Amino acid sequence: MSLAPSLLRIGVILLIAAACARAASGYESVLPSDAVKRYAAGFANDSYGRLEIIPTRGQPFDRSLRVHTLRRPKKSYDLQLSVKTKRTLHDGELLLARFHARARGLLFPKARAEFVFERAGNGYEKSSLYPFEADSRWRLFEHVFRVQGDYKAGEAQVNFRLGFNRQTMEIGGVELLRLPEGPLPSNIRLTRLSYDGRKTSALWRIAAERRIERHRKGNVTVEVVDARGRPVPDAAVRLRMIRHAFRFGAAVSARYLQSGPATRNKRLYRSEIIRLFNAAVIDNALKWSQWNNQKHWAVETVRWLRHHGLAVRGHNLVWPGWSHLPDELRRLEKNPQELNRAIEKHISEEAGLLSGQIAEWDVVNEPYDNHDLTDLLWDWSLAEWFRWARKADPRARLFVNDTGVLNRGGEDLSHQEGYERIIRSLIQYKAPLDAIGLQAHFDRRLTAPSKLAAILDRFARFGKPLTITEFDIDVPDESLRADYLRDFMTICFSHPAVDGIFLWEFWEGIVSGNPRAALIFDKNWTLKPSGKVWERLVFTQWWTDVKGKTDRAGRLSARGFLGTYVISAEGPDGRYQEVRAQLVLGETRVVVALK
Repeated sequence: MSLAPSLLRIGVILLIAAACARAASGYESVLPSDAVKRYAAGFANDSYGRLEIIPTRGQPFDRSLRVHTLRRPKKSYDLQLSVKTKRTLHDGELLLARFHARARGLLFPKARAEFVFERAGNGYEKSSLYPFEADSRWRLFEHVFRVQGDYKAGEAQVNFRLGFNRQTMEIGGVELLRLPEGPLPSNIRLTRLSYDGRKTSALWRIAAERRIERHRKGNVTVEVVDARGRPVPDAAVRLRMIRHAFRFGAAVSARYLQSGPATRNKRLYRSEIIRLFNAAVIDNALKWSQWNNQKHWAVETVRWLRHHGLAVRGHNLVWPGWSHLPDELRRLEKNPQELNRAIEKHISEEAGLLSGQIAEWDVVNEPYDNHDLTDLLWDWSLAEWFRWARKADPRARLFVNDTGVLNRGGEDLSHQEGYERIIRSLIQYKAPLDAIGLQAHFDRRLTAPSKLAAILDRFARFGKPLTITEFDIDVPDESLRADYLRDFMTICFSHPAVDGIFLWEFWEGIVSGNPRAALIFDKNWTLKPSGKVWERLVFTQWWTDVKGKTDRAGRLSARGFLGTYVISAEGPDGRYQEVRAQLVLGETRVVVALK
């Protein structure tokens, strides 16, 4: 039978009431067990699934929920059970989630789901996202986690996300218990988040290092000659890298790059941008609404970044959902032609005013989830926006940019397929699409490096460069975050189609949402473990500084990472010279003439 909301409420009540009544541990339950009004349960879209409440024998509960996932929704949380907490909870408290689950059906012998503890609305910040897989036998799942944040009764909720492949899962005996302060009992362990391929012995690393050697390094021959062009043997040569060809960047805030009083935070913010990155994307100032209100901020920020040698990403010209557009634009909702003219005017004005100053534009941002404008216009509208951007700024690389592709465990197939359709449509309508942007906002569902590589391969088939445009990791474990930054950067740096990685904010003091997602510095400018990994990879492991002496022919051969170098040579007689050169893929020849 089809699921009705009241049926689901009753089911959750029966399950939780039975479980809480049984809690032999004596730990305090934080889930409600009394009135129906205290519950909120239901599928986000019950066309994706069906629910039954069934009697259960031989288990410590006598009722369970049988959920049939009939078709895979766009997002796993479009099919879920949900119940709100009844207790006040405080940051750092330990909770124990206990529940039983099994898969049913010969065609689908296994079933996947996720247990989620999160804020009930207003950002849905998560303290726990625990994926699990059930087989044909009842299995007890236990998961211990710390509460992230303070919650009054009803401000947090527990979800079971079931929107995965076609499957049938039964869930029973649900408990969520507050653990007492002090050491954990010996039979209870805090669940440690991780991901497949984290071990240093993981096989994917071998192939990645080979790709880095092949695609990110080149051969260079330095020839040292005297004033007459004759070879200088035994000359001391140094190849000192000063800038990567690969773009290592970050999102930056316009308000910290404006003229005005030089506070300590502003000084540190600016100096670390210059030290750590060779490219930047302005987080908000170039978005349509902010551009209209604070154009001077955007122009001044672009000028500052260029003055300090950073390539600038323009983010973004059109974010086609009403919530991301100027309020006045919606007045044209019933007049598509005027709406189209307004979009053309904006693109022409912003991209035209900054022409020659922006290295690349996100012409359209997140079109898969944000399609209010394209729903009102025409199939070729996106391609038109690209043509207008090309006309306004002929030298900038033009991007489409979207999220939900690399993150979410790599399991959001609907989003991946939808983004592919959008890219194919742009190509079909002959949009001047130069490159593809892939956001990478990770939570607890960390995508395995091997799966990341497969997704990158999938989008590289379009034959266009890929850029990681927005990268952050929202997990509470600093060690895990550092390891995943290492592995995510390694797999991306090793992929020949990827030409840049941009962090989405790097200092906690600038992050308005969840500060821990900032990967380099905490709010006091202390380098985080993930920040130390960034520095080690970018400036040590993937950096070249070579010294040596020329042979009898006055030559020194070396191999180094692609980028800009200062190459110096000093002859046996003390004559010295240095030149600047680009080390490119393949063979590079540099002549240093001692005068």
